[in-house]
Amino acid sequence: MLAKEKARANGPIPNAVLADGAESKASESESQVAGDLFAKAKTAPLEEDEFDWNTDDSIILKEQRAAAAYRNGLGELIIRQRGPWPDEDTFLYISPENEVAFLEGLAKRHREG
Repeated sequence: MLAKEKARANGPIPNAVLADGAESKASESESQVAGDLFAKAKTAPLEEDEFDWNTDDSIILKEQRAAAAYRNGLGELIIRQRGPWPDEDTFLYISPENEVAFLEGLAKRHREG
C-alpha cells in the first residue's frame, strides 16, 4: 500500500492547506464520512505495478474520446470524435432535414437500452 493510501485508510482526513496557504478545517462529521468511504473502498493492490487498467473492478470510468457537435457552413450538424492520432478525427454529417429524426432515433435507442 502506498504511503498516501495508508494515511487515508488509517484515520480521518487531515485539514487541507489551500493554495493561498490558508487551512481548510474538515468537520468531525466530514472526516468520519470520508473515512467511512475509504474504509468501504476496495483494497488497493499491494504494488502499483499490480494494477491493471483493463481488468481491475475498481475502475469507475473507462476512457472516452472527446466528442464535439457543431454546424458547418451548410447548416449540417457535425458530430466529431477525437481520433487516436492527430488528423484522424471521425466525422458524422447530418443534414438539417434529417437532424430531428436522427436525434429522436438516438434517444429512442438509449431509452430502450
